[in-house]
Amino acid sequence: IVATGCRFATDGLNYYSHAPIPGADAICDWQLTPDEVVLGTKPLGQRVLVFETEAYFFGASVAQKLAGEGKDVTLVTPAAKIAGWLEYTLEHTMMMKELYRLGVEMHPLTMVERIDPGVCHAVNVYHSELSHKFEFDTLVLCTQRLSNDEMYWDLRADEQRLASEGIKGVYLIGDACAPMMMYEAIFDGHRLAREIDSPDPSMPLPFVREHGHWLPARDAAHRRIIGDRSDVPEPAMLSGVGSGAIQGVTS
Repeated sequence: IVATGCRFATDGLNYYSHAPIPGADAICDWQLTPDEVVLGTKPLGQRVLVFETEAYFFGASVAQKLAGEGKDVTLVTPAAKIAGWLEYTLEHTMMMKELYRLGVEMHPLTMVERIDPGVCHAVNVYHSELSHKFEFDTLVLCTQRLSNDEMYWDLRADEQRLASEGIKGVYLIGDACAPMMMYEAIFDGHRLAREIDSPDPSMPLPFVREHGHWLPARDAAHRRIIGDRSDVPEPAMLSGVGSGAIQGVTS
C-alpha cells in the first residue's frame, strides 16, 4: 500500500489557469511553499504576499500564522470568497475575524498573471482591465498540490518482479492517488484496510446501510430487516407526535 502523500507545486500551477504562473519558482529564496513556511527553511521578509487558489484553509492559515508573527501580510485569491470552504466546517466566521484582527490585507477575485522580483502583477478575474501591483519581500505560493506517486509507478513498472516476490497487488491511496481533503484521505486508508481481503480491493464495495423506521411494524421492509420475528413488539410512537407528523419527517 503506497501512501506517500502530496506536495505543493513550486511553479504556481493552479486550478484557475491550469498552467504555471510566469516568474513563479519556489527554488528562489524569496518564494516559498506552505511546507517551507512551516519548516522555516527560508528567511522571511517583512512584507509577505500569500497567493492561494485552494479556497480552503491553507492560504488563510499561512496568512494567519505570519501576521501573528508580526509580518505585513497580503492574501490574494481568484476565489470569490476568502477561505470559502471553511463555511462547510463552521470555521469561516472565526477565521475571518482573526484575519481582520491581525490586519491581513485581503484581495478576493484577483488572479496573479506574472511575478517579478519584489512585485506581483494581478488582475480582477471578471474584468482584466482592473489590474493590481502588489509589492512584497517574500511570496508564498499556495496553489495546486501534486501527488507523490513516483514510487507507485516504479513498482507497477515491473509486474514480473512483483509476482516473483509474491506481491499480489499494489494500491495507491490518499493524497498520493489524488490530492484531497484530510477526511477523504483518512477514509481512503480506512476503506482499503477493511476491504483488503475483498476480490478487488482497488474497487470500493457498496455501502451497507441500516434503515431505521419510526412507523409501526406493519412496514414490510422493517420486518425483513429484523428477520420477520413475530415476537418483536411494535415500535412505539413518539410521545405527543402523531403518525402523520412522523410520516412527514421520515419522508
